[in-house]
Amino acid sequence: MSTRPRLPAGRSRPARILLALLVLLVSGALSFGGFRLVSLLRERERLERDLEVARREARAVFQARLERERELSLQLRALQEERERRLARARLAARERQRLADRLALAEQRITAVTAELEAARAFAASVEADSRDRQLSMRRLVREKAALEGELAALRSRLSKALVERDMARRVEKGLRWRIDMLQSRVAEVENSRATSMIWIREWIGKHLAAIEQVLAEAGVDPRRLLERAGDDLPAGIGGPFELPTEDAPAALPAIEGSDLSRSVVRLQAAQRLIAAMPLTSPLDSYRITSPYGLRKDPVTGRRAMHKGIDMAAPWNARVLSAAPGRVIRAGRNDAYGLMVEIDHGMGIVTRYAHMKKLLVKRGQKVDFRQPVGIVGNTGRSTGPHLHYEIRIDGEPLDPAGFIAAGRNLTTVFKG
Repeated sequence: MSTRPRLPAGRSRPARILLALLVLLVSGALSFGGFRLVSLLRERERLERDLEVARREARAVFQARLERERELSLQLRALQEERERRLARARLAARERQRLADRLALAEQRITAVTAELEAARAFAASVEADSRDRQLSMRRLVREKAALEGELAALRSRLSKALVERDMARRVEKGLRWRIDMLQSRVAEVENSRATSMIWIREWIGKHLAAIEQVLAEAGVDPRRLLERAGDDLPAGIGGPFELPTEDAPAALPAIEGSDLSRSVVRLQAAQRLIAAMPLTSPLDSYRITSPYGLRKDPVTGRRAMHKGIDMAAPWNARVLSAAPGRVIRAGRNDAYGLMVEIDHGMGIVTRYAHMKKLLVKRGQKVDFRQPVGIVGNTGRSTGPHLHYEIRIDGEPLDPAGFIAAGRNLTTVFKG
């Protein structure tokens, strides 16, 4: 049976229709509201799920950004520390460069002072030798006078034996002559003592400076005697002259041993000065750091054990390479493993070599002065990075350049006093 609601009796048909429509509308509205409510609840759940996902993603993004900020902060701190270290190294390098410049200036001043002292010693030695020659002439004249007086005394004695009247007079003359001879002998002794004292002082002064120069050469690792002979020391000296028989009145020859010893000492000191001027006792770079010393090492290319015949010196970019001593360029150009290389002959068998440069500033045959730029630090040839390879050779034999640089730094201390 039908369950539709029955309209109350007694109402008109339009009223019943309206009431039925109203009932239908209410029932439809309730059905639609329930469906809408369910849809809204489902939408709410979906939005809550999306919100939770968004929260998780935002939290993950926030954590990632936090980690990134931490990494950036650590990197910034590391960069700041690196900057501080580089600034500290730069300040240290600047102080070291200034200290080396001061030492170099002091050494040059000391060399100038020693040169002036040497010139004064030469002048003093020349005056002493001239004085010595004058005194020798005086002594020879006194010897001749003594011989003449002795002859006169003998004549007086002969006359005394012949004439008794002249005896008293002859005795007085003899007494006077003997007094004069004693005075002359006394003067001869004083001249000899003064000359000996002067020679001793000059020999001691020259010996002290020769010892100081030989100490510098020994610190550089070289044989001082061999190089001093090469510079003009120990030259062969001979004696001679025509053979003539002596006469009875010829004066005796005075000893000249002291004078010859003094001349040899002066020549030896001059040779030592020339040798010091030709020695490469300074660094070829104003500012540097030794990255590979002289001697056996692990080869940077092959990794095998090899002999390193120089020192490798790291320097600032575009640093100028300076000649360590005056000389003449005997090689300038590319040379296989050495790359762009300059080789300078300083005389007496001393040669310096500067390799791996990127640019040369001198040509073969050119004369260079002390501390004159010869090239720019580079990375040519068999090299793993920008640096200067520096060698010192004597008679073709390589020596440790670090010893020469250390000897140059101690030059002022050696000559002090």
